Amino acid sequence: MGRENRSVILITGGTGAIGSATVEIAAKHGMRVYFTGTSIEKGTKLVKELKK
Repeated sequence: MGRENRSVILITGGTGAIGSATVEIAAKHGMRVYFTGTSIEKGTKLVKELKK
């Protein structure tokens, strides 16, 4: 199996306005994105939107 050469990014505050925009941009550029935030609901919604 080949190994993927993808960048990995950790974003704190990923459920806020700037943080969620950063999560979206990083994901669209093919990065493996991990994020934290204070709102489980917003985080879950963001993940569902990105998986579409």
